[in-house]
Formats: sequence, structure tokens, C-alpha cells
Amino acid sequence: MLSSGPHTVPRPVLTVIKQDEFLVVSGNVSANNHTTIGIFADSQGSPIRGTLQWSSYPKSLCVEFPYIAALLRNNTIEIHNILDQKLLQTIPLNPSFEPRGMSFGHGIRVWMEGMAQRLSRRQWPSKKKQRDEQEEEELQFQLRRQVARFSTLPARILVYGRDSVMAQIVTPLVVQVDALLDTKNFEEALDMADQARNTLSTDNHTHVERMQSELDYIYQKAGLLYLQETLFEDAFALLSKGNLDPRVLIYLFGDLSQSSWVEEVPNVLLFDGIRSLLETVGKIEDVVARTMEKNYSPHLDEDDQRSSPIMEMRRVLLKNAREALERYLQVERGKHRTLIGKGNAICKVSFDPKKKSLNDF
Repeated sequence: MLSSGPHTVPRPVLTVIKQDEFLVVSGNVSANNHTTIGIFADSQGSPIRGTLQWSSYPKSLCVEFPYIAALLRNNTIEIHNILDQKLLQTIPLNPSFEPRGMSFGHGIRVWMEGMAQRLSRRQWPSKKKQRDEQEEEELQFQLRRQVARFSTLPARILVYGRDSVMAQIVTPLVVQVDALLDTKNFEEALDMADQARNTLSTDNHTHVERMQSELDYIYQKAGLLYLQETLFEDAFALLSKGNLDPRVLIYLFGDLSQSSWVEEVPNVLLFDGIRSLLETVGKIEDVVARTMEKNYSPHLDEDDQRSSPIMEMRRVLLKNAREALERYLQVERGKHRTLIGKGNAICKVSFDPKKKSLNDF
């Protein structure tokens, strides 16, 4: 600490955010003033981004982009988002721990059950024709191995005290966003997902694979929830963003579905949570019927429900769904263009609006 009259000026704290970007912390500490500000600066010393504020002066800082953790002198850890400078979490520490500082470490890995539950995948549908037993065992082994790899996360932020060390783990994106989707905070959930998608680093292959699986789960779940609300255009855009196998969506349109397609290569693999939500959604006809019942049935008698305006509304919703599917399949055709003519079942989803049928590419 540096003394300056009635004020005590702590020594500045500096940390590296990423290449050519730093965070400098300074402030005054007195009986009536605990002003502590963090300023982001580039390699020339020019301010960038916004500023950070803490309730107490940091002892040390640790960065796990896009988050920054600060160990404060009041025995708490505050987590901020670097991108928007928002305070995300405050973690109180037991004073008996006597926290001394933080450091960025490697080699500590922790199993996250919440990740395993969300990223576990199985073949869909369950009742598929009998496959080669060895092939089935190999597929199950690969899926278990993948979820184990994704669900064992590195604990990089270490907090050391007088005689012990604690590891801080960032709550995975899929766990945070899934909770928001469950409470229908769609805008906040998708903002978080899009932000993570746009800032995804390609430095670590396993991290990229895991994050892509998290994002796929998020967009697929959001898409199905939008589908339940008959927001077909937005729903299909999200499902495409989440890389849902087009055969799954075609299955929802009973008159277009061809059961033989899901038996072909490649296997249709779905996250467990998406499988259960898909069962709740049902066919497109069911989605429209539930919407009509929810919005109109409580206010109309049985004869009114069979009236022309009500039937016309139902017809319009089904037509909107079909048109949204057509646009979705055109997008998917572009995504899978390199597989055309190679016997891949995903390519059998080209929609012919004139014939109102699906044909091979």
C-alpha cells in the first residue's frame, strides 16, 4: 500500500487479457471511499472496451476468457464478463481459509455431472432395425467416450490460502443457458449463446468440440421450444444453427416422413434432453392443434371451433410450417452440398414445393 494523506493508494494490479490487451486496476482506499476501477488498454496504453468496478480492492486477478475473476480484500471473489463488463457472480470465502492470492494453473480436471446429463447422445429413434452387435457396441463405446471427454473440465483458476488450495470452475455455458431456456428467458439465453459462438477460440481442439456440442444442444432446444409456440421461421433457423439432422424435422411432418431414411447412414444421434423434448412436441399437426386449443377453445363453443375462420387459421399455420420447412431444407442443402451423390441419407431432404414431396438431391 502507498500512503497519500488520509487516503491509502494500493499498488496497481495488472493482468493480461489476451495478446495486446491488458487490464490495469487502480483506486483509493479510505474510510469513506473504496473507489476501484479496472481499465482495459491496448499495447499502446490506449483505453478500450468499458471499465470494471469492484466492491473492494483486488488482491489478484485471473482471466479465463471471456471471464475475469478477482480475489478481493473483503474475502470474496467477483466474476465479471470481459465482453460486456457485467458482474456475473459474487462468491464469499470462509475467513478461516485466509485467501492469499489466485493463479492460473493446469492439470486439474473435474467431472461435471450437469454436462454429462446434457451432452449424452443416443441413437434415434430407439426402435431401429436390428444392427450388427459389434457395430452397435462400437457406437456406444464412442458415444460414452465422447461424453466423458466433454464432461471432464479443466479447473484453471486456483485460489490459495494459508494452508490449502481451492479450484474455481466456470459454470459451463450449456448449464447456464439451459436454466434460462427452462424459464423461457429466450432472449438472454440466445444472446449468451451467440456471444460464445462469435468469440469461440480455435486454439484448443477439445474445447472447440465441447463448445460446439454445447451450442448445438442450446440451439436445438431453443428451436424446439419456439416450434411449440408455432414460431416456425425462427424455430427452423435455430434448429439449422444447432445442426439438427434434417431427418428429425421431416419426421415431424407425418405426410413427408419416410421411415427408411432414419435407418440409413449416418446414424441419427440426439442429445437425451432433445429426445425427450421432441416427444413432448409431437407432430406439426399436434403443435398446431395445441395452439388452436390454447388460444381459441376456452372462448368458443364446439360449433364455433369448427367454423370457417378457425379452420382457416389452422390451415394457415400448417401452410406456414410447410413453407418454413422448405426454406430450412434449402439452407441444409447448401450446408451438405459436398455429400450429394455419396449415398448419405441427410441429402435426401430436398423439398419440391410443386409436388409437395421430398426428393433426393
